[in-house]
Amino acid sequence: MNDNLEAVKKRIKKLLALSKSPNENEAMAALEKAQELMQEYRLSEGDCKYEAHEAKATKRYSQWRSVIAQSMEYLYCCKGWRDATRGRAVFFGEGIDALMASEMF
Repeated sequence: MNDNLEAVKKRIKKLLALSKSPNENEAMAALEKAQELMQEYRLSEGDCKYEAHEAKATKRYSQWRSVIAQSMEYLYCCKGWRDATRGRAVFFGEGIDALMASEMF
């Protein structure tokens, strides 16, 4: 079910990107299909647009790691937090932004 939902989210992302097409008919059809899928699976545009990515960190707090994480948040326009129980830094934002923040961390 989760893999199916991820596939649906990817399809909605592609349809939303296609809805910005200069061809008016194609754009309208893509937007209608995206809205239909979002209603069927009870998703919002935000559910399809934002992702969370994790980066390896430590369970122990370090001031310098916190400064780097805050810099990544600012640079890549996303939010971040530290999961101390698992020793991970989590970045949440638009797909490529969150991915880049976690990779650069």
